[in-house]
Parts: sequence; structure tokens; C-alpha cells
Amino acid sequence: MCFDMKVALLTDADVFAGTERHLLDLARALQDADSECQPIIFCPAPSPLSERAQQFGIATVAVPANRGKLFDAKLLRTLRRNLRSARVDIIHAHNGRTLLHAVLAQRLAQRGCVVFTQHFLEPAHASHGGLKAKVFTAAHRWVNSHVKHFLAVSNAAREGMVERGNATGEKVAVVHHALYNPDQSTLAPQEQVRAKFGVPVNAPLVVAVARLEKE
Repeated sequence: MCFDMKVALLTDADVFAGTERHLLDLARALQDADSECQPIIFCPAPSPLSERAQQFGIATVAVPANRGKLFDAKLLRTLRRNLRSARVDIIHAHNGRTLLHAVLAQRLAQRGCVVFTQHFLEPAHASHGGLKAKVFTAAHRWVNSHVKHFLAVSNAAREGMVERGNATGEKVAVVHHALYNPDQSTLAPQEQVRAKFGVPVNAPLVVAVARLEKE
């Protein structure tokens, strides 16, 4: 539980995939929790995430979308300005690029703190080799040293972070992905869904809600 804390949930993606769903559900949970946490979603606008956030009455701040550039001065200025003005106390980043900008903004503003969620078993930079690997490893080591706390979406993701030296075990908490309670009035009847896929009414059925991705 947090008290009177303004939390910026940050993404630079202008799509609505697993990370964005997780971010929206987290904002809604903070909004509904018995606390004084004030979630603000920092994301590109217009975007599906921005539109959904506004539907739930969650404040948003527009940031530039990721167009393949490692560094974006406008994104850095936006984060630094919101930290300095005390509109934001915590920046919660969800990928390596936004984490870099969040840490730089915090260092420049000299207030607030940064937390980071590791969504994947292995980050993209872990596949680099040679000189590029050394440069990225040194950069990530500096960035990670200024992160207040890390979150992992699974025990496997946490173990990978510790093994790679991204963080010590005591600085990584596991918060499993979860789905916000759906509006059941919008769901089709079970019998209708089974009929659509040719599954008999009384047949055992196991369903996994996930994105199929090789890991």
C-alpha cells in the first residue's frame, strides 16, 4: 500500500499487446485500491492504450512512440518535467528503452524513483555478442544501479535477472500477470462458444489465454 504517491506507468508502444494490457490492469487496480496512489499512464497518443485509459477515467500524458531510435530527447524532457513539478513521484518502466529514459530523467530531476518490470525471460540485449554486448552490458549495469526495485512477471523471469547479474535477489519481487475481472455481461454463453469450436457440451476443455511466442 502506498500513500499520496503519484505513479507514472510508462510505455512507448502505440499498440495494445500483453504489456499494455498488464499496464492498464495495473493502473485500474491502483485506482481501485484502498490507498492514495494516483496512477498516470504515460503512453503515445492517440493509441489504443490511451483511449482505454480515458474510458476508465485514468489520467494520461502523451509521450513519443518508439520509432526505432534508442534515445528520444522529447521523451526525456517530458519525464524530467513531470518529476520536477512533483506531478510524478515514481516512474514504472516496462522495457529497456523507457527504463533508460526514466533513470536519466530521475538523475536530472534529482527527485522521485524508478521501478522496472521484466516481462520476458530474456531481454533483447542478452543476445548481442562481441563489442556490442560489452557496450550494452555496461550501459545496463549503470541503468540498473539506479533502479529502486525490480518486478518480474514469473519466477523464471526473476531467476534469469539474477543469473545475468541485472539485480540481486532481494531487489526483485515476483508479481504474476493477472487479468482484471471481465464484464461477464459481454461474454458469450458457454454453450455458444463450445458450439462455435465444435466442442461437445460435456467434454473436458482446458483453455489458456495467452499469446503464443517462442521462448
